[in-house]
Amino acid sequence: MEDWKIKISVLWLFGEVAWLTAVLLVLYEPGGIEQVMAGEIYGMQIGPEWLLIVAITLLVPLVMAFLSLTLEGSMNRWANIIVGIVFTVLNLQQFGRGRERGRCWWDTIDGNFSSCGSSIDRLVCMEVKKDNQD
Repeated sequence: MEDWKIKISVLWLFGEVAWLTAVLLVLYEPGGIEQVMAGEIYGMQIGPEWLLIVAITLLVPLVMAFLSLTLEGSMNRWANIIVGIVFTVLNLQQFGRGRERGRCWWDTIDGNFSSCGSSIDRLVCMEVKKDNQD
């Protein structure tokens, strides 16, 4: 198996771990568990739609880690570039919202780690494309 596929897969897993860590740290924040039990977090209602979005957000990096190892060539590259760009935009948007709402420092760290991982993902894919053309 090519070395770059393993690197991209690990980057997706790294983003997932960063996201899960931020979720756990929010629960450790004073009143965090009580907010979730009351059905809201940071003033947002927790409903079925919100839970679906969270579930998809949790599953996509895991699926991408798997696909990074199994897909071949340009399909692998384009899947990583497109999903990496989408996740970078979503993380930067979330980072901006979190700053407006006065969220904790670990949300900032998670946004930066996830965006950095997605950006590195795209750069590695572009480098692989360049190497394959030579």
